[in-house]
Amino acid sequence: MSIATIRSGLDTRLATISGLRHEAYYPDDIHPPMAIVDGYRIDYDNSFGAGSGGTGTDTVTFDLLIVVRRTSERTAQRDLDTLVPLVRTAINADKSLGGAAHGLRVTTMSGYAPLVSGETTYLAATLAVQVIAAI
Repeated sequence: MSIATIRSGLDTRLATISGLRHEAYYPDDIHPPMAIVDGYRIDYDNSFGAGSGGTGTDTVTFDLLIVVRRTSERTAQRDLDTLVPLVRTAINADKSLGGAAHGLRVTTMSGYAPLVSGETTYLAATLAVQVIAAI
């Protein structure tokens, strides 16, 4: 599998949430409410045989940004309180991402933080999604 295939699989899961815009890559413009498949980290060679010609797996941890408007701090937090569980449920609904992964799990939500894009400040939550795949 490829990183692009996994990104696409995550984006497909995000598309199941009604009213939530979604992007497989960080967009030029943000239009909340929005979920973005952002950066990732790879832990290589997690299973026996990997790196020596075997067919091992790697763990790819993607950051998913969930972004809302910040018309007021309280309203933005309430919006994220609603969206974060919906995103987690949508991602967990297909742990193979349509065959792109051996498995996945949403591991953490790092909290709410301002996200500045252009001259606008939004409020965002970051979810970490660990994906097990042969990269």
